[in-house]
Amino acid sequence: MDIEKPFLNQGYFDHFLTMLRYKTFSLISILILSSLVSWAQVSAPGIPDPVSLHETLQWQPVKTVEVTPGERIPLVTFTGSVMVDDTGRLPVYFHRRLLSGAQAHVDQVYLNTVVYQPLTPPEILALDEVNQIPSAARPSARIVTERKERYVEILLLPFRRNPENGLIEKVVSFQLTCLFKE
Repeated sequence: MDIEKPFLNQGYFDHFLTMLRYKTFSLISILILSSLVSWAQVSAPGIPDPVSLHETLQWQPVKTVEVTPGERIPLVTFTGSVMVDDTGRLPVYFHRRLLSGAQAHVDQVYLNTVVYQPLTPPEILALDEVNQIPSAARPSARIVTERKERYVEILLLPFRRNPENGLIEKVVSFQLTCLFKE
């Protein structure tokens, strides 16, 4: 029985192995690169979506609170209002939302549509920080981290001094948008 010589000589075979190694290396490189790109997209999904709110404030009748025995103060409030140090006894709208996405910062917070209503006489008498009330309701926002979760906190002092007549008005409803940037 006669053994046939292979069709390819040694030069062609070496060339074939070199090309095979090159293609294998290229294939492995492509696989590694594609997995890195996929990982990067999962790790940094981008800027969080804008926060859009449409709220109607449910104002409550003025209530009297006893702060110390014998000392009572009137309070203007609405459902869900909070008190913050900067505004004294003026109620503040507060909203907190969990953010998903990359490390972002607040870019803009603005009110789209605001409906104001004059204060009632008991509300006017209850307010003592009237010098803090601006000519327009101005929202503010900040990003906070709690237990490794990022949140946006939005605050709004829901009053304004009407620029036409100087009277103090309360916000009844509003639309708010908060935009983010990297």
